[in-house]
Amino acid sequence: MQAEQIDTTPPTESNDTPEAPRKRRFSWENLAVIGLLLVLFLAAYFRFTGLNWDDGTHLHPDERFLTIVTSQLETVDDPITYLKTSESTLNPYNVGQGFYVYGNFPMTVTRYTAEWANSACETFTTDGVRPDWCPYNFTAYDGIHIWGRLLAGLVDIIGVLFLFLMGRRLYNWQVGLLASLLLATAVMPIQQSHFYTMDTWASALTAVTLYTAVRAAGFGDDELRWKYRWWILFGLTLGLTIASRINIAPLAIIINISGVIWLAKRGHTWRTVWHTDAGTTDLYRVVLGVILAAAISILTFRVAQPYAFADRAIAYDNHLEMTGEEPGFISLTLQSLIGFNPQWRSNMEEIQRLQAPEASFPPATQWVDRTPILFPLTNMVLYGMGLGAGTMAIIGFLWALWRLVRFKPDWLAHAIPVTWSGLYFFFMATRWVKSIRYFLPVYPTLLLLAAWALMAFCYHAKRSQSRWRPLQQITAAGLVVVVVLSSFFWADGFLNIYRQPMTRVTASEWMYENIPTGATLLYEVDGESKEYHLPLKQFEFTENGIPLNIGFTLPEDGVATAVRFNYLTNPLYVEGLSSEPTSLLVQLNSAGTRIDITLDDQRQAIIADLPDTPITADESNLITVQHMSGSPIFAGTSLLANEHWDDLLPTNTGGRSAYGAYYTEVSGGQRPVTHPDNFDKREEMVKWLDEADYIVLSSQRAVWSTPRIPLTYPMTMRYYETLFSGELGYDLVHQTHADISIGPLKISDTTGQIGWNEWPDVGWPPPGDLAAEEAFSVYDHPPVWIFAKSDRYSHENTIDILGAVDLSQTVFMNPGEATRAPNGLMLDATAVDTQRENGTFNDLFNPDGLLSQNPWLAAIVWWIAVILLGWLTFPISF
Repeated sequence: MQAEQIDTTPPTESNDTPEAPRKRRFSWENLAVIGLLLVLFLAAYFRFTGLNWDDGTHLHPDERFLTIVTSQLETVDDPITYLKTSESTLNPYNVGQGFYVYGNFPMTVTRYTAEWANSACETFTTDGVRPDWCPYNFTAYDGIHIWGRLLAGLVDIIGVLFLFLMGRRLYNWQVGLLASLLLATAVMPIQQSHFYTMDTWASALTAVTLYTAVRAAGFGDDELRWKYRWWILFGLTLGLTIASRINIAPLAIIINISGVIWLAKRGHTWRTVWHTDAGTTDLYRVVLGVILAAAISILTFRVAQPYAFADRAIAYDNHLEMTGEEPGFISLTLQSLIGFNPQWRSNMEEIQRLQAPEASFPPATQWVDRTPILFPLTNMVLYGMGLGAGTMAIIGFLWALWRLVRFKPDWLAHAIPVTWSGLYFFFMATRWVKSIRYFLPVYPTLLLLAAWALMAFCYHAKRSQSRWRPLQQITAAGLVVVVVLSSFFWADGFLNIYRQPMTRVTASEWMYENIPTGATLLYEVDGESKEYHLPLKQFEFTENGIPLNIGFTLPEDGVATAVRFNYLTNPLYVEGLSSEPTSLLVQLNSAGTRIDITLDDQRQAIIADLPDTPITADESNLITVQHMSGSPIFAGTSLLANEHWDDLLPTNTGGRSAYGAYYTEVSGGQRPVTHPDNFDKREEMVKWLDEADYIVLSSQRAVWSTPRIPLTYPMTMRYYETLFSGELGYDLVHQTHADISIGPLKISDTTGQIGWNEWPDVGWPPPGDLAAEEAFSVYDHPPVWIFAKSDRYSHENTIDILGAVDLSQTVFMNPGEATRAPNGLMLDATAVDTQRENGTFNDLFNPDGLLSQNPWLAAIVWWIAVILLGWLTFPISF
């Protein structure tokens, strides 16, 4: 078998010639070890750089939920309590969570190890001061997600290690090393390693499980014997994998492939397995191994995911509720051991409904008209793996599949990676929700096949007898270099997302610096005028009322000259009546001035000059404002319009509470832009557009997903169009993007565009099919747009723009309906023109004709026509 493999695949470890000097073989093994250590170091660098990338803002929604839950859990003292679903404090259902669909195993490990980490930190704490390498309380909300990210990266590195071991067994150490390098530099695993979620756990444990399947199949063994320990280990790791993500359950099929491979390597065929004693004995061993693996996996899942099962108390209550009778001893025992927890089963059913095409809630809109297979494949190649590695993964898979179905000499080596890659990819790629992170478990095997294909090209070129051999060798080696370097540079460019402040943090800093609050300090630095917005959200000055105290620290040395109150009104103003002037005393660090102002119900900006006061950076200062006499005054702040189903901006950064001390939202809070368009929504939109000072789009969630259902959101689409064009009267004053830069090449993953020495334009209209899936950016580097109301804005113009949309034609459609009938079963413009150009019904049929006037005659003619048609088609069909 191996001799026939020479021209197509790299030689396996067993291909080493007996004559090869042992010293040289030892040096190559040393090289493999050194190379593997470098790869693991590179993987650690990519995964551990910038773990606190979001600056404690908890942007990722799944991670945020898991952080909340894990911080609420408490470890238990004994395994019995751990297994009691109704009592265990490690059960999310027992700490106030009614909906939990994630794996228990990674969360349990994270909680226990976080407590151990805290204990270690306490050991080295001196006089209440923790060491620098322990800056967080790893069991608290603002610390456990960092520990979870650290573990996510660590387990992913373990996956890189086991991919090398798997590649070395199936092919040789060169293929294994190259595969591990490609996985170490793959962007999707790098990104997911920066999140405290279960995805990297499932992917890494999948690689470990596949390795046990490879060992169970007998690859790389000097003597092919049945070794039950690998079948047991497969069951163990499979159970842990499914306890991390339930949708990895199809992995169970692979142990059957191992059994077939082991029988084939033993020299059996389908005939010898059934008709020879040796074949039957080996078949019994394989069947026993599969049963053993299945039993161990079920037992492991039962222990690692205990809260998916009922305990005695839950089983008793459930049986009593369903039947009205107390359960018997045997029935109660069985239900408490293997019966599912009704709450967990209900959660599983609910998440299936939320991921169905009929789900009508905002996150589901993004999946409208996403092409099965092609959409996730495009995302995987362009973004998850990188163009070079992704393309080679497809080539390697198709080539290996061809050799597998043709039973080429090396088909046994390809069976496990090809089966798993194809099975799981098509299983996930044909589902309604095709998020690219769901495909992470096939990254190891696909990149293994990519590495195999690359090394096969190299070995073929090396052994070629053609006169073009030197060119073939250069081309093959160049292909390896191109794939490796493209993966590295793509990963390094993507890592800038974590080296720099997150887009929402950057946008928030800009907002604090540029969007006025209730009061602004005016100061000078070397003769240059500057402004610093103070923490004033709202305050009412009344006679004999308490004074306003604003504490602040200036970020630089300067000389304070004045305070500007940006939004002052008289709350008692009545049109037509004269207003009483108001006197305010404004002081900075006890030195101040008195101002007299007259206000109405329109917001006004008033400047209070101060004595020039030197201020030192980072020193505490105090501004005091006292109402002395006159009408009351209300001090407001900028009104911001954020969208619902998204996070508020600005975030709470730098010790500042955005909506506690700086800004206020428009009436009603976050705007429900994803509600179907109707007349009530139009009135609400006009109201908050009139009211808002700034409109903030903190991601592309709504602006790029609602246009996927144009019949439901015609007005919303027009709103976004005129917002970006400036026609609505708002100006785009700031935008923040985390586009990826590789030298002069500028790449926007959010739109699928590239630029050379300039950034692609990102905004409206929505991007095309080459743009990355929404979750690829909104979880760690969403685009942010901020619009400010200009003097051009008018209420009448807003009514004209939104009122021009015919809402009587709006059709509510769920994502499935919008995919199947994007036009709502209505003719498109071209079809309408065609119908009109070819005449009306009266033009085509004579309403005064014989058949039209005599229905009985028309029925007879119709019947005769059907009979004749049947006679004509019978000879053909018969």
